[in-house]
This record gives sequence, structure tokens and C-alpha cells, in this order.
Amino acid sequence: MATKPFKRGLVVGKFSPLHKGHEYLIQNAFNQCEDVVVISYSRPEFPSCSAKIREHWIKSVFPSASVLCVDAATVESWRAHSAWNLPMPSNSEADHMHRHFTYRLLSYKFGLEVDAVFTSEEYGDGFAQFLSDPATGFGSPVEHVCVDLNRETYPVSGSLMRSTRNQDNGLIDQSVQADFSVQKIVFLGAESTGKSKLSRLLSEQFNEPLVEEYGRDFGKKKMATLRQKI
Repeated sequence: MATKPFKRGLVVGKFSPLHKGHEYLIQNAFNQCEDVVVISYSRPEFPSCSAKIREHWIKSVFPSASVLCVDAATVESWRAHSAWNLPMPSNSEADHMHRHFTYRLLSYKFGLEVDAVFTSEEYGDGFAQFLSDPATGFGSPVEHVCVDLNRETYPVSGSLMRSTRNQDNGLIDQSVQADFSVQKIVFLGAESTGKSKLSRLLSEQFNEPLVEEYGRDFGKKKMATLRQKI
């Protein structure tokens, strides 16, 4: 068997949501690397794209990838209970903050080095240089492999998919679309049928906000007001 050009490749992104352009990028990494590491984080998170959901999407398509999807709350728990001291940078922060954060994730959480970075972005060259530099990164060569910079194969971006959430345009997998299209889940039913428990379990499972029961407390307050007036 022919040896692939790289031992281990890295792909970093928000993947909010995971679309065909992302899949094409990650597949290119697998075509050229023995192993592939995929890291995803976003601050703030986008609706219906929590860290757990993103991890599920990526692992479903690329089960052999080493995947780490984190959110700000997880990183803050590391800061409170371990030697980790970096906050998660916001999406708008400078490139060097994201490069340093990603390097620490690779070295501290994975204990891994990479010899290639795969992106569809112009920042890729600088990112590879940062990881190669002994003062900031691994101190060994990391090559940038740019894949479809002009989005000719798949004319798509995360912002486009978020703005056309419910359109079936063939640029997103159906299973991802099903998760991504859901904005709110509402449980209706009689008392003591498990609505509150199910809501809490779903909130914990997908790391999404939980809206506590409202109707009962609202009704009690109104009844109390009525009694006082009577």
C-alpha cells in the first residue's frame, strides 16, 4: 500500500452546522493523512448547533476521526478543576488567540502533534507557521493544505446555511438538517406525565437551554391575585 503524504492532519471549524463543504474538507484530510483530528468550538454557540450535536454529526460521518467539540462552559470547568488556564476565545478575537487555544487543545487534551493543517481559508498558511514555530507550537514542520478556497465544489458556508435554515438545497446532509431545523421542543400533557423530567434530560443531553415550567406558577400567581381582590 502507498504511504499517505502526512501522518496526522488537523481540521478546525465551527461546523455550525456541518455541511457538504466541511465534509469535503475533512475527506480530503483523510485522503492524505494516516490519522485526522477534528476540533470544533464556537463562542457564542449557534442555535441547534451545540457541542454535543456537532460531535454527533462529525462522528456519524467520520467515525475514525479523533473528534473534540467543546463549549465555553466545558472549558471553564477545566479552568476550575485542572491545570488548564485558557478561556475559550470568542469568534471575533484575533487569529493568534485561536491558534494558541487550538495548539493547547492538541498538546494538552490530545497529547498529539500534527504535520498538516487542512483549511478552505486564507488564514491557513499563518496557522501552519504558528504550529511549526518552536516558540509557539510543535517546533516541527506543519504544512498547510488549502482545499477549494473559492468554494467551487460546494458553494456553501456556515453563515449561508444558518440564513437558509429550512431549505433543502443539497448542501447539508438530511440527518444534520433534521437536527438543525429544530429550534424549540415543547412538551404538552397532563400533570405528572414526565414533561419536566424529559425536558431536563434533553437539556442535559444536548447542552441546550431549559425553560422551566411556566403555566403552573403563572396560574398560582393569578389565582392569588384574584383571591386578594375578592
